[in-house]
Amino acid sequence: MTETDGIYGGRFSGAGFKGCCMALIDPDKAEEILEHVTEKYLSVYPDLKGKYMCTVCNTADGGEVMKCIILAAGYATRLYPLTENFPKPLLKVGEKAILDWLVDDISPMIEEFIVISNHKFADHFRKWTEGKPQKITVLDDGTSSNETRLGAVKDIEFAVETLNITDDCVVMAGDNVLDFSLRHFLSYAQSTGTSCVMCHEENRLQALQKTAVIEFDENQLITSYQEKPKEPKGNHAVPPFYFYRAQDIQRIPEALSAGCGYDAPGSFAAWLSFKTPVHAYIMPGKRYDFGDINSYNMVQKVFSGII
Repeated sequence: MTETDGIYGGRFSGAGFKGCCMALIDPDKAEEILEHVTEKYLSVYPDLKGKYMCTVCNTADGGEVMKCIILAAGYATRLYPLTENFPKPLLKVGEKAILDWLVDDISPMIEEFIVISNHKFADHFRKWTEGKPQKITVLDDGTSSNETRLGAVKDIEFAVETLNITDDCVVMAGDNVLDFSLRHFLSYAQSTGTSCVMCHEENRLQALQKTAVIEFDENQLITSYQEKPKEPKGNHAVPPFYFYRAQDIQRIPEALSAGCGYDAPGSFAAWLSFKTPVHAYIMPGKRYDFGDINSYNMVQKVFSGII
């Protein structure tokens, strides 16, 4: 970095999460700096290609407002009888409910959590909030069966319109647990100045065919985005964790009018990636999801909390 024209100075920071280098640069030379630093770094550490990231961001005032929308309006029918009369996001994994793991982890970065529930389980979520110190709003989307559900994208639209949300938003499914902190994803997303998705490498064809799949360039800018493809172009799967800039999440009505799918939560992110730059963050750990009682029991055995 010290040998690169246009870099005024820099420092190493964050050794606790493997570290990064930050530098003040001449914005007119940003592209040349990215190209030069990337080339030199990967010539020394070629095994980090696809994991290393060099990005340019603008300075901003601290304490930016961010909200978190949690998708929890599903019915989890494959987990019956566990979830026949109880919501999946409130099932315990280890010593805490799934939602507790997610909310407690990122609460220092979130002004308000919005939990979107169906009508059947809304009271369960309201009761859960009584013991939480965070600001949590429960929205009832009015549906009462799996057959009448709105779909994830329409639920997000419902929350944005009902609460008149004009802030950046984290959107995530409420039925996954992670063994790493989601704060790193949020910090990364804020540094890019774009909307972002989270991803992980997946080399099983059958698994790729059941999820969203992306490709991205050396700066982790998404170049292709497929939702449940029969023939995947890439091998990075996208779990249901997204960061949307305020101006981007307002485009959901536009997306739906253009034919964007509304059931899978990744459909909007896929549509958006063709309209504006969207970056990808590579997960530093594992995500645990469970679709039936056997996989739920397995997660109970192997999940040991956030590392």
